[in-house]
Formats: sequence, C-alpha cells, structure tokens
Amino acid sequence: MSTCLKDAIVVIDCSDTASLGSRYRDMIAQAHECAEAVHAIVVSQEERESLREELGRLGVSSCVFLQVNESVLTASALSPALASAYSRFGNPQAPLLFASRFLDRECAASLAITLGGCAIAEALALRVEDGHLCATTDALGGTWRAEIATHSAPACVCVRSRGLEVAAEENECVELASEVVEPDPTRTLVVERVEASSDGRPSVTDAQVVVVGGRGAGNDWSLVEDLADVLGAGIGATRDAVDEGWARRSAQIGQTGLTIAPKLYISLGVSGAIHHTVGIMSSQTIVAICDDPDAPIFELADFGVVGDMYEIVPQALEHLRAWQASRADN
Repeated sequence: MSTCLKDAIVVIDCSDTASLGSRYRDMIAQAHECAEAVHAIVVSQEERESLREELGRLGVSSCVFLQVNESVLTASALSPALASAYSRFGNPQAPLLFASRFLDRECAASLAITLGGCAIAEALALRVEDGHLCATTDALGGTWRAEIATHSAPACVCVRSRGLEVAAEENECVELASEVVEPDPTRTLVVERVEASSDGRPSVTDAQVVVVGGRGAGNDWSLVEDLADVLGAGIGATRDAVDEGWARRSAQIGQTGLTIAPKLYISLGVSGAIHHTVGIMSSQTIVAICDDPDAPIFELADFGVVGDMYEIVPQALEHLRAWQASRADN
C-alpha cells in the first residue's frame, strides 16, 4: 500500500509580496507529508530570485513563475495559465494544493474541470491511501467530519493552514519556466479595484499572535486593539462582530471567513459557535476570556478565564506593559 505520492505541486500567490508567508510555508510542509518531491507554481508580478532561493530552502525541487499584473488576478485568466504551468512538471497524476481563499477555491474548481480531475475545498488534513490522495473535511457546518478519497487525477485541493513549518535545508529549486499571464476580457472584465484598507497591524492570516473580538466585546473595541498592539498581534473578529459593524469583513474568522493557525489565539467575548471555531482549530495555543462559564469556546481553550473582559484585560495590559518596560530597562 503506497503512503506517498511521487509529486505534489503547491500554487503560491506572491503577487503582492516579496516573500512566502506562513500560509505557504504550511502548504509546502503539508505537501512534503504526502509526496516524495514538491514543486511550485508561483504567481508574482515579476520574477524574483529571492523567492526561488526561499523555495529551495523549503525543499521545493522545481518551480514555474507566472508573471501577472492586477488585471489578470481572476480565475478566468489564471486557470489556463495554471494548466499550462502544470504541464511543465510532466506528471499528470500530481495533485495541486491551493490556499483556502476565495480566488484559490475558484481557480481550483476551474482547473479541475480543465484538467479532467477533481476539486476539494477546505481540506483539514491530507494523507495517501493505496496511491490515492485522501482529505479530511468539515461537513454540515463543522458538526461532522468527512473522509474523501480522490480517484480522478489531478486532485485540486484547497488546504486549511495547520501551523506547520519545514526545516530549512540546502537545496536548489530549479526554475522550469517563466510565463506571462495575459488578460481575458471576453470572460471576465475587471471594472474597478479597491485597495484593502490596512490598520498597520500584522495580517491576521500570517500573524503569530491573533486577538479576536466577539459579540461580548461590544461596540467599544479599544481593549481588543490595545491588547493586540501590546502583543504585536493581528486582529480578528467573529461573524456577529462583523455583522454589527464593529470590525471589517476582511477580519472575519470562521466558516464564512478566514482560517488561521497562529501560535497564540486570544479571544475576548467569543462564545465559540461552531461556524467560528472551524477557522481556529489549527491554533497552537488558545486562550479564551468570556463571562459565560458554559461557553463552547472553553471546550477548545488551553487556558480559559471566566469573567468580565473589561475587568480582566486592563489588568493583563498593566502587567504586560510593566514586563515590557522592565525588559527595555535591562
């Protein structure tokens, strides 16, 4: 019984960054778990030697660069280019791993149709059985787990972050080709692009520490922001907090939002509804502060504090700031 595939290919979007984030390092680590050799298709605005070197250190054997501009960051333009890049690796059985983002899910589905394969969204874990890639996914809003075996190749799988890292090694990533992605205005016309606003804090998907506010935080998010700033953390939110207008939609974590895998997740006033917790399962350490002792979040938490966040967090901030000041003095 084969427990490892020959090849796996990760699709990496570096169109707005010069380096790999934790999301893609995690994807590469997951690919190494199920394949002997890992390769990459890198979407970027220009060829970047530093990216190729970084891929080599993460054990990626070869790569194809797809050079893009903003006008072609659509599934209709990217999918044919991805199919062309995929053919460069010479293994029509190799699965493609995508991130768990809206554009990636659209590209994975489109590419599966183009290549005659299959698509899986929101894979929690991957393994190989009898030479077939298998995935664990959530079903029925996270109340059940489904085990899916792929029998049509290639499998195009969107994977959730699990917080994995690859041990650095001395390895050369061979660049097989560099292609320019051309726009396809006959299929998708980009009418307008609006730049996402930034609060200057780390991206919630790449941050090592994430502070999340829920309905219990109320409409005054000063404590959420203060705690995040002291810890150098990204800020996330539950669906309820976003619906109330207290946080941006781009900060929403859960089934209809983002999936995160920080080293430390801290929730303030979050009850722990399943549609939120499916997005935080890969967090290494979960700290929950909530005034409801029966809140489901405490079933997941490594550390739980039952009480009023407006009494607890100011005390925590005081101690954290005193500790930071003492370190600065030394």
